[in-house]
Amino acid sequence: MAETILIVDDEPFNVDLLEQELGDLGYETLTAFDGQAAVELVRQQRPDLVLLDVMMPVMDGFTACRLLKEDEETRLIPVIIMTALDRVEDRIQGIEAGADDFLTKPVNDRELVARIQTALKMKAAIEQKVNQVSRLRDHFAKFVPEQVKQLAASNPDAPELSEKIERDVSVLMLDVTGYSKMSEQLPATELNELVERYFSAFLDRIREADGDINETAGDGFMALFMDSQNAAAGSAPHAIRAVDTALGLLHVTESL
Repeated sequence: MAETILIVDDEPFNVDLLEQELGDLGYETLTAFDGQAAVELVRQQRPDLVLLDVMMPVMDGFTACRLLKEDEETRLIPVIIMTALDRVEDRIQGIEAGADDFLTKPVNDRELVARIQTALKMKAAIEQKVNQVSRLRDHFAKFVPEQVKQLAASNPDAPELSEKIERDVSVLMLDVTGYSKMSEQLPATELNELVERYFSAFLDRIREADGDINETAGDGFMALFMDSQNAAAGSAPHAIRAVDTALGLLHVTESL
């Protein structure tokens, strides 16, 4: 799919010229004629790049850029500021607003294309890295205690995340009977799918009981149960929840 570029300029002639040039290069285009309209359009349409003029009515380009870069949902969209202002102070103001690049009007066509291509390549590389980190985070989050995830989300620098703290817990150890024999009889992919099917069902029951997977190893895992400070009044102590969960996993196994 062609990348989409938002053109923001209060001069219709400039917009038409850029629309035609970028269209000839295979890009899709959106247009806005002031900074406020640009911010709203970016939040709605999520273009791949913004070409942003500075001197505009309603809201200037610096303010629009700052709002986009302060928003977690739009901060990774590259913003190239196009301006006739070429003072050092103007460029500093643009950098402070979070602009990714600058073009001085009148814009050279070859320079425009080169800077757009560079910004889009950088955006693609960053998104790839972010997606990789997100996938890893989502995978390993299954094995992080819920209280730790809540603490990290509310305060990543909390000392509790780096210091060892003694807690009274119950540990549930699970092991698949006959795993070694099955590994000799079944192909590895089939055996892995079988174990994953069971473990997925087990994980649901453990989470329902406020337990957390602490460690996995082939055909077994260890789950921790602890009493939370936010636990509802009258909730069962962690030892009882661990035992109830273990019995529940036996019923799940029989069902499967």
